[in-house]
Amino acid sequence: MSKFELLLGEMRHAYDQRDWHEPLKPALEGLSVQQASWRPEGGHVNTIWETANHLLYYKRQLLHYLKGEKLSDPAQTNNETFLVHSPHDAEAWQQTVSRIEEVQQELLNIIGTKDDEEFDTLLPEGDPMGNYISSLIRHDSFHTGQIVQLRKLQGSWPSKT
Repeated sequence: MSKFELLLGEMRHAYDQRDWHEPLKPALEGLSVQQASWRPEGGHVNTIWETANHLLYYKRQLLHYLKGEKLSDPAQTNNETFLVHSPHDAEAWQQTVSRIEEVQQELLNIIGTKDDEEFDTLLPEGDPMGNYISSLIRHDSFHTGQIVQLRKLQGSWPSKT
């Protein structure tokens, strides 16, 4: 098994194939715009939608790196990656979920073409490609755990899975 084949397997587990933790895709499925925009009372936490935007931003950034392109709308700060402009717009929420799916599939397709000689190729941030992809997978898994926790708090996630 090549290094990139291993990363592809990990990406699938983080996105849509259950393993030790819940993957992102089912964590986002079936949410209404109200649930996606919900914040616990007194909670200083990001909403599910804000977190989804953050994940989408960094997936898009990696996709652009792999394509040798510059991101057309780079965030000036990490906080900007969480912004939701229309928190009550159900269509915008569905577009966010759809866009995550599109970018994820495009990443899988591109990463599937890589060979191990490219693993240590430096990306614009200065990180080796393989390390950056591995870090993004852990990042997705971490934030998916937050999304599941928010869903549990709002009662939109089964108490036992």
